[in-house]
Amino acid sequence: LTVSRDGGLSWTDSSAPADNYSELMVLNDGRIVVSDRTDSDRSFYFNNIFSFGWKTVNKPGLMRVLDAQGTVWTALTAANANWNAMTANADGSTLLAVSGASSNAGSSGGIYRATPTATGAITWVDVTRGALSNGNWTSVDMDASGTQLVAAASGGQIYLADTTQTDWKWRETGLTGNWTSVWMSDDAQTVVA
Repeated sequence: LTVSRDGGLSWTDSSAPADNYSELMVLNDGRIVVSDRTDSDRSFYFNNIFSFGWKTVNKPGLMRVLDAQGTVWTALTAANANWNAMTANADGSTLLAVSGASSNAGSSGGIYRATPTATGAITWVDVTRGALSNGNWTSVDMDASGTQLVAAASGGQIYLADTTQTDWKWRETGLTGNWTSVWMSDDAQTVVA
């Protein structure tokens, strides 16, 4: 992961841990959140003529954050998942992420939300409620306030949610397809997939 903090005039290697990165976002405070997908290594082993074969080692799908100074990587509390997309509202007080269907011992595909604390902690909470369980979630977005949400699943539907409602849940739009991307305007009036 290479970072420029001066509009692209100079670049610095962030020394990110080697991984299968799939998405990143820059928070308003300058921190960078990265996510990756689960993966696996398959190798042949041979101990002796009676002990040999193929061995698969699963690698978790993780989230990490790079501090604003670009020096320290910290693992976040998040599910072991196939992370596909992340977004933040206008002031960075609400974060949203989606993961694809389970593979390589990862958790089921879902929708997650986080509210960064004053100390900078970010803990992701599963908010898939009412939406497709173990969906192959591919994209997510929200309005500027972070209260109107949209998520899309490949081979599934587009879902909307209004988090200002008591006991809010995702609601189906009835639009099915192999969705790869969704976008919502700041006022939540325009949604594109």
